[in-house]
Amino acid sequence: VLVVASTFVGRVPMPALAAVLIVAAVGAIRPTEVRRIWATSTTSRVALVTTFASTLVLSVTAAVGIGVAVSILLQVNRDSLDLSVVELTFDEDGRVRERPSPAVLPAHRTTVLAVYGNLTLAGARTLAVRLPDPIEADGAAVVLRLRGQPPLGATAFDVLARYADRLAAHGGSLTLTGLDP
Repeated sequence: VLVVASTFVGRVPMPALAAVLIVAAVGAIRPTEVRRIWATSTTSRVALVTTFASTLVLSVTAAVGIGVAVSILLQVNRDSLDLSVVELTFDEDGRVRERPSPAVLPAHRTTVLAVYGNLTLAGARTLAVRLPDPIEADGAAVVLRLRGQPPLGATAFDVLARYADRLAAHGGSLTLTGLDP
């Protein structure tokens, strides 16, 4: 249409073309969808606002790309913060109980720990911070239950290898359970 009517379109004042684009853009926004996204989570709100703000200064393609990138980064960050390590113990009746993981690993004792959360990417680094410190744990053994974890990545293996080395330096050991072959 523009090729055939290019002479005519060239004579339309720019403010009129801008008004047509603004009406089209406003018509594309669905308030119900915006409210739904806004109510979902803080991550969704930040991605939405970032995308909208980016469209004011960048092309739509670049703005959507930035919105997706921000959303992914926020999700990875949230996944890493959701990671927890608990100690598994037996009560008098022989039932397994969970309690907070000790800050410092006890010496000459086997400690069974369970990991809940995502160990991919930043989650593995969070695990390094949440594991009990083996600094005074001569002869300690740690059994780390990883049941339900997706396949571990290089970062998780690096964190676990370093922890095993720290335990071994004090005559201790690390055993991993619940891993798929």
